[in-house]
Amino acid sequence: MKKLLSLVLAVLMLASLTLSVSAATAGADLSSVLSYLYGSRVYTVDDLAAYYSAYGRGYYDGLITRWIDTCPDEKCSGAATFIVEDGVIKWACPTCGKSGVISAPQPEKTDKDKTPVTTSVVCPTCKKSDHLEYVTTTVVDGELKDVYVCTKCLEVVYAKYTKESSVPYNPYNYNYYGYYDFYFEKTIKCHHNENGKFCQKDAEIQPPLTVKGDKIVATYKCPDGHITEHSVDKDEYIPTYTVSVVAATGGDSSVRGGTSAKYGETKTVVFYPKTGYALSGVLVNGVSVAFKNNEVSFAVYGPVTVRPTFAKIADLKTYTITASATGNGKITALKNSANLSSSAKVEAKNADTVAFNFIPSGKNYRVSDVKVDGKSVGAVSTYSFKNLSADHKVEVTFAWKSPYNDVIERYLPAVEFVTESGIMGAYSAGNFSGTIGITADDLVCALAELTDTAQVLSDNAARRAWITANGIAKGVDLTKTCDVQTACTIVVDYLKVIEQKNAVTFVKLDKTASVKDATVALNLATAKTFDANRALNRYDLAAICRLIARLEYMG
Repeated sequence: MKKLLSLVLAVLMLASLTLSVSAATAGADLSSVLSYLYGSRVYTVDDLAAYYSAYGRGYYDGLITRWIDTCPDEKCSGAATFIVEDGVIKWACPTCGKSGVISAPQPEKTDKDKTPVTTSVVCPTCKKSDHLEYVTTTVVDGELKDVYVCTKCLEVVYAKYTKESSVPYNPYNYNYYGYYDFYFEKTIKCHHNENGKFCQKDAEIQPPLTVKGDKIVATYKCPDGHITEHSVDKDEYIPTYTVSVVAATGGDSSVRGGTSAKYGETKTVVFYPKTGYALSGVLVNGVSVAFKNNEVSFAVYGPVTVRPTFAKIADLKTYTITASATGNGKITALKNSANLSSSAKVEAKNADTVAFNFIPSGKNYRVSDVKVDGKSVGAVSTYSFKNLSADHKVEVTFAWKSPYNDVIERYLPAVEFVTESGIMGAYSAGNFSGTIGITADDLVCALAELTDTAQVLSDNAARRAWITANGIAKGVDLTKTCDVQTACTIVVDYLKVIEQKNAVTFVKLDKTASVKDATVALNLATAKTFDANRALNRYDLAAICRLIARLEYMG
């Protein structure tokens, strides 16, 4: 019985702790919550414990379905987890490895008890009445109500009290401050005095018990209608419980006003972290609660165990890891194996693990180098941080991995651009062949492709048609070798068309200048190169395309 009674207290505490800690509200009136539990079908403390645990409801928190308390095995000193399923309490203890089920024993019914309950009451959840079980009758908001429990939905249903109820009304309810049936007899001798003569007939207690000031009052009525009242001081019967605080490394604590507390009293535990430590968490009867200024407050409805946790301040400090990338690739980050939305700035603590992944943007790219706090750690694809004690900086460089065998180093950026944008490709197997000469047709097709962001020009014929339709390369023989002056004339006309079609202005393009002056201003070629008018090759074409793509413009 001791173990089961502790379950009741644990359930009561769980029902009230959330309210008392987070909202700092005084103890709730439990009479309306528990009155339905102590009726004609519940007679012993054991019955009450199991029945309440199975059908218990917190006054504010709804149905209680899970809590932690002493292991039911008498040989085990550990704590078990209890959960309500299918109307019974199931438990499991990690200390002894045992588990089991606790069911409420049912008292023997009298013939009157066995009479079926007939009611028009319907459960609001399942919309049926065939699962309703009468529990008790009590006063709710000043009105006498029958109380039922739906065994299917675990819903408590209140209905208007009727004298025709086939289940006898039991006035001995578990009220606000304790088991008052322990302190009041069901029947006493009537004390009515008339002309010096006492009535002395049997007077029965009348529901409900009431609180008048500091008194708990029971009203008795005899067959002649005489009323007799008996009262007790309610403070005499308020239970007293102990608040225990578990010792923890890194700090001390004290219970303000002492460890003893009356039922419903609010107690405050103050924590004193040692140098270099901070309060990191508080459990009250196994439930994590919020704390402020190293204090936690709660209402006491049974024995309370407070378990603080202190952590080293260094472990609680937040550090920042910044990450940046150069080149074509991206960085992703995970914190404690969870993906982060951004890797640019990651905040983490000493206990966290942060991993960065370096991902090239395509098959022709690679990680060239990774630097951590300015020092190279090599061309790694991932890097992790553990046991953080300082801020860090990660820098990754991605480089182009040329698919060609013959590209000259100085032309790598240009060849990378035309290759990855699909404007030019290999000239022969495995080779870019940058020194091979080009024709004017090669140039205009490349320029048209550079413009084709919508990808509507499917082949060179379509590209030539676009060039012609826009008046570019007028009078130019596209089959002939392309020299510098021809190329510059075509490019200047091309840029003017682009300005017109896109309502933009290239910063360095002077539309009134000569082709030579415009060429020099655009850095397409020097005046000396323009005058020399040499033939162009594939390297030159790649460089022209990259230069155009990088021109500054407005609008």
